[in-house]
Amino acid sequence: MLPRVILHSATSLDGRITDFPANPDLYYALAATWNPDVVLFGSETILAALRDNPSLAVPSEHEEIFRPPEGTNDTRPLMVIADSRGRVRCWDAIRRWPYMRDLLAFCSSATPKDYFSYLEEQKIPAIVAGKDRIDMRGPLGM
Repeated sequence: MLPRVILHSATSLDGRITDFPANPDLYYALAATWNPDVVLFGSETILAALRDNPSLAVPSEHEEIFRPPEGTNDTRPLMVIADSRGRVRCWDAIRRWPYMRDLLAFCSSATPKDYFSYLEEQKIPAIVAGKDRIDMRGPLGM
């Protein structure tokens, strides 16, 4: 059985999904009304968000934000980032976003091995599904 999926996109009045001043607080407040367990992002979305909004980034020397909060009953969704090519290297900045309780990388067997080392160093768990690219219907590995 496949999970129920809700597609939620911010668009401008002329239909664009990039290069306009979106309101992330409003966007995520609306998404939270559906009480999702997981929010899935692609690496392109994450990289574009950080490129278009430099204020979302945080310097990597802030070690404390690499650790998820312990002992909390946090009901915010888990943020899963599909990144088979290992391009998202700003997990420290993403963990600081207030909308998600924690992070998870979604990769394939073809994801560069050094990326898995990087994720482990940053305390980001990863799920592997698929051989050459992510296969959401295939068996999962960690």
